[in-house]
Amino acid sequence: MNIFEILTSGDNGLNEVHVSSVLGWLLDPYHDHGLGLEVLKRLVSNLFKDTPLDNEILGSEYSGVEMRDRRRIDVKIMLEKEVYCKETNKNRSIDVFIKINNKFILAIENKIKVSSKEHGQVLDEIKGLVDESLDADLNSYYDPFNCFDIKDFYFIYLVKQDNELGYAAKELENKFQNVCIKPISWTNSNKNELSMSKILNEIINDAAQGMINPVPLETIFLLKSFIRFAENGFSYYLGSDDQEPDRCSFNDLSNINQSYFVGFQGGIKALENNLNEAKTNTDEKERLLFKRPYKIVRNQPNDNWIRINDFLNIFKKYGF
Repeated sequence: MNIFEILTSGDNGLNEVHVSSVLGWLLDPYHDHGLGLEVLKRLVSNLFKDTPLDNEILGSEYSGVEMRDRRRIDVKIMLEKEVYCKETNKNRSIDVFIKINNKFILAIENKIKVSSKEHGQVLDEIKGLVDESLDADLNSYYDPFNCFDIKDFYFIYLVKQDNELGYAAKELENKFQNVCIKPISWTNSNKNELSMSKILNEIINDAAQGMINPVPLETIFLLKSFIRFAENGFSYYLGSDDQEPDRCSFNDLSNINQSYFVGFQGGIKALENNLNEAKTNTDEKERLLFKRPYKIVRNQPNDNWIRINDFLNIFKKYGF
């Protein structure tokens, strides 16, 4: 029995908000899962090793019978934290927001659907966090989730699969002072490479071998179910080669099997017309390269589908 596959089998299924809720629950050391700091500690140590945040979390661990020097780490977690980016005049919502000891912010943007990715979103969120840290709004000064006077920020862009890491890295290319930024995927085709699933699997294995404090059997069962759910593409059914893949962003197309086909209404002629327009129309260029999700199929059903390799070559032909 997998509760996640059962819940997602309905018409509405589970969305990114639900998955973010599970992630936030696992990262909170004071929730009732019995994992303590394990998930938060391992995620930070893998992505931000030897940083002040990593040292802060590791310094709060406790082992042994001496209680005097034990220090309880202050972790506040909020889902859907709203920030405002002055530069773009946009309100953004960060999926998982974590404030640690009132000194560090760890923010996570979670994407389990390729089609939900939006160019520039994570940069707006990072800028919004930094803007908030500089604004002493008297009305929100005592809000436990405000960023005022925080100097150290850590941002994670969490994508569905490892073939989306290239896109995520490009979105995070801008450099920000006092902001550490890293991409990671929920699953990785190479099981030895870092992913959220690998981190959770290591916790299960270490618990079984007595290398960490005991973890309740209910939590182990839930972790196994959640890992299976993530490995199955956050879906209730098993994927197959004949299954129609997700919609993909333009940057993800180079990671798809080049013998597959990408959908474009009107075929090659329509694509060339749009690209010609994009040379002088920045909105059209933005739409084609960043905003439009492209549907992929294995077999070509009609002339509205272009082989991925040919599709990308047409873009190069027009200078994109």
